[in-house]
Amino acid sequence: MKTKFGDGYHLDIKTSPSKVQEVKDFVDVQFEQRAVLEEEHQGRLTFKIPQSMVFFFFSSIFFLLSIFFFLLHYFCKFYFYFCKSLGCVIKSIS
Repeated sequence: MKTKFGDGYHLDIKTSPSKVQEVKDFVDVQFEQRAVLEEEHQGRLTFKIPQSMVFFFFSSIFFLLSIFFFLLHYFCKFYFYFCKSLGCVIKSIS
């Protein structure tokens, strides 16, 4: 239903009043200036985000997470290989 009849999502952010402009700039960059600020009151911001931007945003996050886990996997393999070559004893916790 949301994909057929919905026109987007609302993003509510609560921050300190001194950080409001910083949060606005961050949201503008992340959503390529397509997020519309609907309400601002004492550090509470409500943005309306187009549905297409939400998909793009989350796909970018999942892509970055997959790269992170890929690198973490190979770092751990290298670390254990390096420790083993030095003669370190690696005990598993059980």
